[in-house]
Amino acid sequence: MPKRNQMILRYALPPVFALLLVCCAAAIVFADGERGSRGGDHKLKPEIMREILDAQKLLSEGKADEAVSKLKSLLAKERKVHPVIYFVLGNVYYSSKDYAQAIAAYRKAIEIKPDYSEAHRNLGRAYAATGNHKQAVKHLSAGIARCEKEAEILILIG
Repeated sequence: MPKRNQMILRYALPPVFALLLVCCAAAIVFADGERGSRGGDHKLKPEIMREILDAQKLLSEGKADEAVSKLKSLLAKERKVHPVIYFVLGNVYYSSKDYAQAIAAYRKAIEIKPDYSEAHRNLGRAYAATGNHKQAVKHLSAGIARCEKEAEILILIG
C-alpha cells in the first residue's frame, strides 16, 4: 500500500471509528426502548421501521412528496410517536430545501427525546441554512456534546 494511503488510513480511521461508535450508541439507545422526557416508550416496532425505510427509499428515488405523505400518515395512525419518525420527516424536508418544515420536525423529535444528538445536529444545519447562526451554533454544539458522551461511554465500556 502506498505510504500516502497508509497515512490517510491512519488519520482518517479514528474519526470514522468514532462516528461508527456514536451511531451504534444511538442504535443501542433506541433498541433498548429508552424512556424519554414524556416517559413514553421509544422502542421502534418492526412495522414502523419498515415504513420509515420505505419513506427513505422514496426520498432516495426523488419522491420527496410521497415520502412526506407516508411519514405523515404514520404519525397520524401511531398513538405513541417515535422521535425517529419526526427526524426522518425533517430529513425529507431538509433535502427538499423546506427548512422551516425541517426545523419544525427536528424540534418535535427533540421535544420527544431531548438528548437526540442527531436531531440536534440536523436542526443546527437547518438553522444554518436559514441564516440563523445563533440557533445553529446552539444545536450543533448540543449535538456534538451528546455524541461525545455517547462515544466516550462506548469506549469506556470496551
